[in-house]
Amino acid sequence: MDYLAHDIRETHCLKTKPDDRFYFPILTDRKRFESYTDRWFPDLAKTKPNLWKYLETVQPYHAGYEWLGLFNKVNNENKHSDLVEQTRTERNGILVTSQGGAQVSWDPNCVKFGNGVYIYGVPIDPSTQLPIPHTNQNVEKIIWVDFQFTGIIISALQLLQQTRTGTKQIAENIYRLI
Repeated sequence: MDYLAHDIRETHCLKTKPDDRFYFPILTDRKRFESYTDRWFPDLAKTKPNLWKYLETVQPYHAGYEWLGLFNKVNNENKHSDLVEQTRTERNGILVTSQGGAQVSWDPNCVKFGNGVYIYGVPIDPSTQLPIPHTNQNVEKIIWVDFQFTGIIISALQLLQQTRTGTKQIAENIYRLI
């Protein structure tokens, strides 16, 4: 993101000092965005209003861009303080696959089957909460493992996937506007 900030300044903010500190704007509210962006990118609002407006639309205080604020928090903590701890979480699941390839899955902690329940024609045993073993289907017990950043309560993988996709899109849009 800071490479984008450099490209914006080099292209459209000619009144800047080379030794000024600046960053890609990732700010918590509109007032802070306007203040910092005007300081980091002088005259951008006048010289390239579409770019300035776009930068404002991708701020974490807008729906759909919350990930950017979370990523910025994790990134800054890891660079300037200490590594953000991650907490391992586990979730159980059952996956039943029929011979034809159809699948049904459930979380055994959230579902309680009684008598008379069938999965692909095979009855569920209420005592095990699993289908009675049968050649027509395959039953797998799955443990889904995830890691959540401490203090953020979001999946580390989910945040990194959102960040990868989101930053790529932001970069493409900015380079179209530059």
